[in-house]
Amino acid sequence: MSKKLNIEKMNQEVIKTGNILKLWIVLILFITGCTSTSKYKIARNFYQKGNYVAAIQQYDSFLEKSSNGALITKAEIERAESYYQLGLTSYEKENWALAGRLFYLSNSNYADEKLDDCYYQLALKAREQNDIDRTLEYYDYIISHLPSSDMMSSVLYDRILIYSELGEKRLALKDYDQLWLYFPQSEYIDKIEATVSPIISEE
Repeated sequence: MSKKLNIEKMNQEVIKTGNILKLWIVLILFITGCTSTSKYKIARNFYQKGNYVAAIQQYDSFLEKSSNGALITKAEIERAESYYQLGLTSYEKENWALAGRLFYLSNSNYADEKLDDCYYQLALKAREQNDIDRTLEYYDYIISHLPSSDMMSSVLYDRILIYSELGEKRLALKDYDQLWLYFPQSEYIDKIEATVSPIISEE
């Protein structure tokens, strides 16, 4: 009989301990959730005040630990906007390299509309310095990653010139085909004719 009572007592203790553990788990989750929400509110406060550097730091801290799907989405959007606003400041100062990095980190469609111009300006600067490798690197990025860029016809035109200067005739013709296919009304079609005509006649 006493053995049975001991077993029942032990079972009750186990149940009691289990309930306490569940309570602690709920409490920890509640505290964690409150802390996570607080971090988001701090980040948003910086964001609304235009302190974008501090906002990004707080958003990063929040996103690293949060599991709140709705707030994560909002935080990612606001962090992207923070990078964009910092990019605009550098863009207005014609700091193309910094603006480009910030627009890249923004990772948004509206940032890409400025990113192509940053890379185009950097390419022109590299061209002036006769840094052909760097020029092509910027042009390659625009063509490969920013296909809707307004600079595309100009980029193709200049890359055709570069390839012609380097003796890369096949690459020059390939870009000419792209220029003719996608921008048949472009002013660069007539401009590049004198360069590509001799290459075409050799084919």
